[in-house]
Amino acid sequence: MVAEVNCRDSVVVFHADARKTPSQSESVDIIISNPPWNKQIAVGDVRALYAEFMAEAARILKPHGRIVLLTDCHEEITAASTENGLRLYERHSLSLHGLHPKVYELRKEISS
Repeated sequence: MVAEVNCRDSVVVFHADARKTPSQSESVDIIISNPPWNKQIAVGDVRALYAEFMAEAARILKPHGRIVLLTDCHEEITAASTENGLRLYERHSLSLHGLHPKVYELRKEISS
């Protein structure tokens, strides 16, 4: 896989269902993902998919951990991040084969 070649020994790369991973709670520094988009594949309920993904991400991320992802599901990612206590930042907008995805950064912020 390209990610493993590019990162060499500095990261652990694995495939899992993003809604239920084998990772321990608060064990991951960063998640980089390209989840399904509305027009990319047929998903029954994109909103539920993102909500479940964000809930699992919030569980496995360390305090102050980050998610970087590419998606065109702007409303879904905004709602899912808010529901799961993740702060959302838009980093880049793209134009890709007629779609307009964005690169987002989400952070697990710890309230004091």
